[in-house]
This record gives sequence, C-alpha cells and structure tokens, in this order.
Amino acid sequence: LELTNNIYIRHLDISNTSSLRSFINLAGCTNLETVNAAESSLVGITLAPGSNVKRLNLENSSIASLTLTSLAQLSARGLNLTKCRNLSELYIDDCVLLENISLNQLKSLAKLRIAGCPYIDTVNLDNLINLSSIELSGSIQDLSFENSAGVAFENLNLTGLSDLKKLNLKGTSVDGSTSNLGRVYLPTNANLSRLNLVGAKIT
Repeated sequence: LELTNNIYIRHLDISNTSSLRSFINLAGCTNLETVNAAESSLVGITLAPGSNVKRLNLENSSIASLTLTSLAQLSARGLNLTKCRNLSELYIDDCVLLENISLNQLKSLAKLRIAGCPYIDTVNLDNLINLSSIELSGSIQDLSFENSAGVAFENLNLTGLSDLKKLNLKGTSVDGSTSNLGRVYLPTNANLSRLNLVGAKIT
C-alpha cells in the first residue's frame, strides 16, 4: 500500500484487514496523527520522521519491523505493541515524549535500538532469548536482561548509558559461541548502585 505523498491524511484505519499482508509506506504523510493497524496482517510500516503521529495501534498485528524516528507527539500511552508476536526489529530514535514501554512481551525481538528518548529510563528485556543486536543510549537508569540466556552476541556495549544505576544480568549468557557472558562495557563514569550477576555465565 503506497500513500507516500499524501499530506492530507490525518487518520488511517486498516484494522482487521487480514488480506493486507504487505509493507505500508507513509513516509510522505507528514500530517498523519493516528494509525490503527490492530488485528491486521501488516508486516512493516514506514512513518515520516518528524510527523505528528500521536497514536499508533499495532495490537495483535503481524508487524515484523518498526522504526520510530523523531515522533515528537508520540507517548507510551499512544503506542500499543501488545501481542506483536512477530516483531523482531524495533528502532526508536529521538522520540522525546516516549516513556517506558513494555518490551519483554515481544518474544521475537532480535534487534533493538533506543536513542535520544529522555523519558525512557527503564528497559526490561527479561526472557527475550532471540536478542542478537542491542544499541542503547540516553537516560536509561535501570536495565534488565534476566534469563535472556539465548542472547547471541559476544560483547555487551553499554558505554552510551552514562545514567545507568541498576543492571540485572541474572541467569544470562552473552556469547553466541561459548554460551557464556563475554565482555560487558560500562560507561567510564558509571555510578551503578545495583549489579545482579546471580547465575550469570561469565568468561
């Protein structure tokens, strides 16, 4: 579905459209405010960076990849990712109103980036065994990977988290070849008040 240059659309409802097994391009819909794709077979969506999207409902959709860039009106209340069982790639950049969102429900999540989101201070990635790529920076203070034993990357780079205070690696292995926790890189000015390594496999 191609709506790239339609600047007049403000509200789009494609909910319950099981026949729409495609990628939707809304890159030119700069005045778009709401998208309802709940219960749809939509597999991908492109939103215009800097657009006015306030509400994005993807509940129980087939979405596999989602990029949110510079959506200054989007808050956690307006973003619904409930039961997005196929979502494997999530990239969130410069969404300045977006608060903490529930990520550990996204069981297929493999690639995650969060950057430039000052109100996201807690990230819970517990029990996400498919994670393979993580890029985190910004104001995150509380980060948990508990029981994410299948995480398949050798080094965990958290140097962009200068505000990090709590890190939970309980029961976690971070190394695709040895099933052990490889190197964890922390900010040089880290002020951790709690570090949980119970049951972690560390090399």
